[in-house]
Amino acid sequence: MRLGLSLNGILAAAAGALSIAWGAWGLTFRVSDIMSYGFVLLGIGAILFGITDGFSDRTHRGQFLFKIGVLIFLAAALALGYSLLRQF
Repeated sequence: MRLGLSLNGILAAAAGALSIAWGAWGLTFRVSDIMSYGFVLLGIGAILFGITDGFSDRTHRGQFLFKIGVLIFLAAALALGYSLLRQF
């Protein structure tokens, strides 16, 4: 299945993959659990953002991924915000 993504969608999906890799590395070495989960969630949200080409896909699949992506971004923001506040 070819998605037909623009360069922005490809870069967002690549940034999401890097964020997931960073979070998985953190979970492997137990650097900071909550922050690592936040990075994994951020990566999943960025991949969904890239797949839907910036949440501009108006199909049923695109609208469903938009709703899931926004919830995942909110969860990532809460996890990352909590972990950053806990460090100070």
